[in-house]
Amino acid sequence: MKKIISFLVLLAVIPVAFMAGCGKSSNPTSNPDTPTPTNGILIATSTRTATSTATQTTTGTLVSNTSTYTSTATASSTVTNTITPAQPTSTSTSTQTVTNSQTNTVTNTVTNSQTNSSTSTATNTMTVTQTPQTAQVAVNLNSAASFAVLASTGITASGNPTICGNMGISPGSSVTGSVIYSCLGSLITGSIAGTGQTDLTTAYNDAAGRSNGAAISGDLGGLTIYPGLYNTASAIRITGDLTLDAQGNTSAIFIFQIGTTLTTATTGNITLANGANPANVFWQVGSSCSLGAGSTFSGTIMAHTLIAFGTGATLNGRALSETGEVTMLTNSVTNPTP
Repeated sequence: MKKIISFLVLLAVIPVAFMAGCGKSSNPTSNPDTPTPTNGILIATSTRTATSTATQTTTGTLVSNTSTYTSTATASSTVTNTITPAQPTSTSTSTQTVTNSQTNTVTNTVTNSQTNSSTSTATNTMTVTQTPQTAQVAVNLNSAASFAVLASTGITASGNPTICGNMGISPGSSVTGSVIYSCLGSLITGSIAGTGQTDLTTAYNDAAGRSNGAAISGDLGGLTIYPGLYNTASAIRITGDLTLDAQGNTSAIFIFQIGTTLTTATTGNITLANGANPANVFWQVGSSCSLGAGSTFSGTIMAHTLIAFGTGATLNGRALSETGEVTMLTNSVTNPTP
């Protein structure tokens, strides 16, 4: 470019020099208001355009996760410079366009499948080894023997329970509901019931005071027990059939000393075998007794406090509460010696 400009200047100067050398000189009048032009190109224009496009796609896969990321960025820049020789001026125009486009797609799929199968089989074999015991004499109930139900503080009878024998209360007098007497019997209060309570306390202490009984504990369901005296300081449960086997002796006596509670389940039944008589079975219970709904029980219950019957429970014996109440619900109670 500079060589071209120098060549053009040289072509313009040579004729002038030639004319000056060959003719006479000329002195034209100069005009002071006319600007003196500069040497070079009158106008120069430079334009720069830059375009940048970047696209980034990332796909990642994790365990049970699928993620897709798409990112697009576009940038444009235009710069224009203009130069005017008469009055040098620099004009800069910058235009920048940035477009960002990003698409994120995340798909998470989690599938949990778990199957648990457990089978447990347990076989319990209960064995009672009994040594020969001294034969027990019957607990003397005296006048308390005439009561199928005897309470101290109250009697609640719901669903018209059926009683074969007398029902008594002393020293309390609260009786709620009514019973059906299926054989000889009536409600007895006052001094006669009071005497029955006194005799009950004597019988209770007699049964509790006997010694050298065979130890029992826990659940008696499923066992077979022979005549004798049996003792525990704690609670007794009966969740299956308990068989009392008199071994052919109709006069054989069974006495159970239970330190706290006696509880039977709906399947906790007493089965009498080989001549066992409910009149010769005695349960001395240190606190309360509860008979499961629909269960069948045999013997005389002498409980220190509450005796509660589940719905439809049957008692072939007596329910005698020394200091508490008796609650019945559609039950049947039969005194073995009315």
